[in-house]
Amino acid sequence: MNDMDSEGSRRSDSSRWSRWFDGIFSRHSSTGVLFLVTLIFACHLVIAIAVIPPWQGPDEPQHFAFVRVLTLGPSADLDRRQSTAVEGEVVRSMARHGWWRHYGTPQPDPLPTDFSPLSNQIWRVESAPSVYYTLAAVYSRMFDVTDLLDQYYRLRWASAFLAILTLWCAWAGSDLLFGRYVATGSAALLALNPQIAWMSTNVNPAVLVNLFGAIIWWQSARLVTGNATLIPTVVIVSIAGLGVFTKRVAASFVGMAGLASLYAFKKSGLISRQHLPRLLGVIGAVVLVVAGLARLIPEELIRLREHWSYILRFSVSDQARSLEFFTHFTTTLFDSAWLWVGWLSYPAPLFWLLTLRVLTLAAIVGLVVLVFKNRFWRRAIAIAGSLVSVQIIAIYGGIFLNGYGPQGHYLFPVMAPWMTMLWIGLHGWWPNNLWPVVGTVILATLSILDIVAWSVVIVPAYLS
Repeated sequence: MNDMDSEGSRRSDSSRWSRWFDGIFSRHSSTGVLFLVTLIFACHLVIAIAVIPPWQGPDEPQHFAFVRVLTLGPSADLDRRQSTAVEGEVVRSMARHGWWRHYGTPQPDPLPTDFSPLSNQIWRVESAPSVYYTLAAVYSRMFDVTDLLDQYYRLRWASAFLAILTLWCAWAGSDLLFGRYVATGSAALLALNPQIAWMSTNVNPAVLVNLFGAIIWWQSARLVTGNATLIPTVVIVSIAGLGVFTKRVAASFVGMAGLASLYAFKKSGLISRQHLPRLLGVIGAVVLVVAGLARLIPEELIRLREHWSYILRFSVSDQARSLEFFTHFTTTLFDSAWLWVGWLSYPAPLFWLLTLRVLTLAAIVGLVVLVFKNRFWRRAIAIAGSLVSVQIIAIYGGIFLNGYGPQGHYLFPVMAPWMTMLWIGLHGWWPNNLWPVVGTVILATLSILDIVAWSVVIVPAYLS
């Protein structure tokens, strides 16, 4: 058998399980499978909004306060970022909903009238990029919302809607790269992650960044599997630009956009001496667009530079030189990406976290096994691994080296490729004909962990 026949045989063998799975649902619409996963995820989002009281998400008071200032102001003046009246409203609402009890500190008496006395707990949004806040204010103005809690909950429902879009984009990318079986399984893992559900109902720019990350995953899959290179690349670069003006955690998108652009140039044959003038022309056009934006929004660029100043200075803190801090950072980053809700107040039980750690290590080894066992998987796994690696490098380079504490939601911009690799890696140990059984066991295990998370940790923490 020649090499081409051998490769065709491997490809046929590796996709047999996928055809089997797709065949099961051929009697129904493929949309029905996605609808079922979406319904599971939506139920988690509804429970999170119903159970978890206001202000429990990371930095929600200050994020919401800036949105409310923009909403109530005469116009979207991005230079006006503080209002003692709005801050006083938020502080009183925090007290009514037991914020200090969940935070783990005594409630101040008397209550502050603004955020100034709470600077060690709540920072003001002074230089943060404004894309999310502007969109949230426009959304609030559309509904003519003036009541504080009404506006707050409408923003939480908007976050939930963005999370569902994120799930769909994650599914679309995985479907293009790996087929419906992997797309469905990885989307189900995403829907069964309680930390993602909790974070996806917060008033926080991170929910928009997570959607951007899923779009990059989807468009990267289009770039790799399709014939078109221009549209996916333009979308990825544009999303990366929006991400930079949304939240610091989106800094990794610049690296992802660079990788996508290089791949697109190589795929289209632009990286050659013959096409060098065209390549330089594209780079020049990008520079001109950036220069034009700089003239249109100079104040926003100044704020962006201030917001990113600690990355631009780049220094290694003494704390980052400690192995103990590295271990703490890594374990907290992983654990809080699965279940450590509130202001890192309510962690998962140890057995719960150990189960996820073991499954993740098994998936990493399974990915290695699968790559060496079958060349059919290498390119697709490389795409997913590259996006996750860029995000991890950004987290450790921008947060760990500066000595700041980790939060698991820093990994959520790459939740789609991360969950996809977890799903595939756990299958890599087993023959293809056993994959449906393996998938059933994985989903059953994660479902049990999910039920434990809500019934033992989240609901008792907030409804006790």
